[in-house]
Amino acid sequence: MNSIWKTKTGVSGTVTISFGTTLSGDEYTIACENGSLSVSRDKVIVREGEEREGRETVHELKDSSAGVTPEVAAWAKGIQAGKPNPEQAPEKALADLELLEGMLRSGERDGERIVLTRQV
Repeated sequence: MNSIWKTKTGVSGTVTISFGTTLSGDEYTIACENGSLSVSRDKVIVREGEEREGRETVHELKDSSAGVTPEVAAWAKGIQAGKPNPEQAPEKALADLELLEGMLRSGERDGERIVLTRQV
């Protein structure tokens, strides 16, 4: 899936998501004007300048795991504390769904611009 995003403040960028790959792991990279940030299963890499310049800092993520396990753990912790985790608010779930649906609807409509209203 390829999409072009534009924020309320006018910042724009592209997002490409592919699950049809032979690569073995998840990785997310955000490219910025003065560097980039890459997140994989157990590390975060912050790059200053061009990647070829080699100026990067690697942060190891201890006890990290992907998928449902950390979500369920956070939910259980909220139940024990007697208050829900704000990151798991229904409004945030609706915002995520709206984003995915917007990309799919735009694709169905030959790239028509979709305005999202539930982003928090």
